[in-house]
Amino acid sequence: MFTLISLLNFTMALEKKGMTL
Repeated sequence: MFTLISLLNFTMALEKKGMTL
């Protein structure tokens, strides 16, 4: 379960980074 949350957080961070770029 914790892994899923971590993965979601990572995806969101990556998406945010991509949007900023």
